[in-house]
Amino acid sequence: MKENELRINNLVIADDFICKIVEIKSNVRTYFEPENYIVSVLEKGTNKEFSGFIERLKGIELTEELLFNFGFEKITGINPKFRDYEYMYRMGGFHLGSDFLFHYMSGNVKVEFVHQLQNLHFAIYGEELILKL
Repeated sequence: MKENELRINNLVIADDFICKIVEIKSNVRTYFEPENYIVSVLEKGTNKEFSGFIERLKGIELTEELLFNFGFEKITGINPKFRDYEYMYRMGGFHLGSDFLFHYMSGNVKVEFVHQLQNLHFAIYGEELILKL
């Protein structure tokens, strides 16, 4: 995972726990050593906070169940843009194909992980995507 993929409030896996990013900071050691990025994460459902290098984090693979927990609904292809799909996922005006492709004017983006979906939703709507468990 790279530092430019993450935002504060993204959900990721750290040490086998689902965690929320609460801080991202650069840690330059010396002139000769590369820049390291350190993140602070808060374990979901607890107040445990810990810090570590960004390379230790893993993305949470996007699943249909997680889409439902974010508030998406599964509908059969009505929208002509999605005519190649047997079904798609929709939340308001936000649509994903059954293969988790987000389509836009000049192409499409494969959404593989929860933090990617969170970032895409935030970029479009300017609001956090809330996981409802």
